[in-house]
Amino acid sequence: MIRTNRLECSLNIAAIAAKYDFFRIETSETYLKSGALMLDAPLLENNTCAVRFDTRKSLLVMMHHDECNKVNLKQVISKIEGFDYMTLKSVDVSEIKKHELLQLLLNALSCYDLPELRFNNLTGHLYCFHPKWIKKSKGVIWQVPCLELRVTEDLILDLNIRTFTSGKLQKDITFKKKKYRDYPKYAFSSRNTLRRKLTEDKEDEFILRQLDGSKSDVGFLDTQSIEKFKATKMGVLSSVVECFDENYENFAHIEFAQVSTSICIDHDLKAKKENKKAVEQALNLPIRLVDQIKDPHSLDFLKRVQRVLKENWNIDSSIEQNVSKNSLNVVLIHDADYYEGKDDPHSLRYDATVQHISREKYDGDSKFTAEAIIHELLIKEDLRNGKISLFDWNSLGFVDDVAFGMKFVDDEDTSRYFFMTVHSDGAFEIEEQVNDLFSQSRYSACMEIFDKADSAKENVKGVIVDSKGNINVIKDTGWITIPEILAIKKELESGNNKLRSKAKREELLSSCLDIKSFRINGTLHYFVGIIGEGMKYAIHNAANIRSIVPYGGTPEFFEKLLPLMNVSFVKNEQLTVIPFPFKYLREWIKMHIE
Repeated sequence: MIRTNRLECSLNIAAIAAKYDFFRIETSETYLKSGALMLDAPLLENNTCAVRFDTRKSLLVMMHHDECNKVNLKQVISKIEGFDYMTLKSVDVSEIKKHELLQLLLNALSCYDLPELRFNNLTGHLYCFHPKWIKKSKGVIWQVPCLELRVTEDLILDLNIRTFTSGKLQKDITFKKKKYRDYPKYAFSSRNTLRRKLTEDKEDEFILRQLDGSKSDVGFLDTQSIEKFKATKMGVLSSVVECFDENYENFAHIEFAQVSTSICIDHDLKAKKENKKAVEQALNLPIRLVDQIKDPHSLDFLKRVQRVLKENWNIDSSIEQNVSKNSLNVVLIHDADYYEGKDDPHSLRYDATVQHISREKYDGDSKFTAEAIIHELLIKEDLRNGKISLFDWNSLGFVDDVAFGMKFVDDEDTSRYFFMTVHSDGAFEIEEQVNDLFSQSRYSACMEIFDKADSAKENVKGVIVDSKGNINVIKDTGWITIPEILAIKKELESGNNKLRSKAKREELLSSCLDIKSFRINGTLHYFVGIIGEGMKYAIHNAANIRSIVPYGGTPEFFEKLLPLMNVSFVKNEQLTVIPFPFKYLREWIKMHIE
């Protein structure tokens, strides 16, 4: 069994109605601005528990039951600009949709304080942060990364990192149509949570924006200690669930839905050895290290790479001045920023297999770096030769061709379509197809799938076509898997962090590990987690759940292709999340189009 981020809940509607009052504030204008003061104004009334907003025209308000609520709430919001266009009416709890009610109950957790967690109900949304996430310089707070929890209409709990940045850093943010003055401003309250900043406040102000070129980095899970666990997304989520169930005892309960897996593929020691053997067998050309920096330090850098290749792979390499088409070439250059306004070697086309490495980004002493270089070289050599050498294609049992297709949007914002047809012996061809009403091909339906997905705002990762023309579509679902967070927390609180044995992994972490498929209402879904065998304490990213949709009622054949993700040569020392031929397609596009 694994868990997903779809919520299962029980709600005692009668008990909730007896304890809380609900109101809807609606505008007669086209929409409410996402940062409008009206979205936070109801919280100025002390009896208000929560505000929820995402319908553009209205917001819901939840208050502790009191006969005077409507009068008091109207008095507060009547002072806000735009009130003349607003209507305020009471709402029976039975009229509120389940996902709306759950979001209100979650948002109301902002009334509670936890030592390791801060709840913030701002502009109708819920943002949580751990004190360790706060970024400071000389005691001054300059950023507050938060985890936003949003319940969708189909009861999926979306988890996204949002960042509040100090107004003192506004010069490091690019503002286009919406200027700094147009953003809602927030300040820290006496409870060390964020609140809407009022005109008369003198505290430092924050806006919901990230610095240019920056990204807030919060780990998904860490089982080394209870302290490290609490400072991750899953640690915060476990505290939210516990706080919810404790504060709404006899009113509401939430947990994450379980599903039974149908296929599990572990990347065990045998698989690792097979991957390494395939790489070693593919290395049938000499490796030369080419110095295109040629300063006093570049030769030393390449000697370190040379040593790591020898020590870890027993690979001999030579340091040369030029590339050779009879070798696998590692070319040392600078990062792209260095070549601004100069001839940039990144864009050079070679009649040879070449992998650039940047001295600014690569660690010359790293085994990880060396493995990544080898894998990239061998993939590019396969592309030159038109045959897969890193995987035994015959092991899949396909006697006919299988094609993999993806869409690429070029610099001119034009959609282009590329397909890789793999034969039974692993030989392949890659070609571009034009989406033209006047020239139909076997891939016309595939291109139509991508175009319709754009219109429907669906994220299609790729299409796969068998020899009979049957099409399986890989789609993102927006779902992720959730480990047994409450049980993990209990183990860590007791002092037990030995959770990486096979038994404990299967009990607590199965939702995050290896490759698993399952069905929901008959539709095949799968996810790819980290490799369980030999895993570390921390898991940095969530495992995304993808669905396989047969096009036009054709048969589904994707389960046979699950082994195409049980390889570590695409993401070094980790599994690839879609079949590896899509990596070949991406690299071919880089070599020929970008």
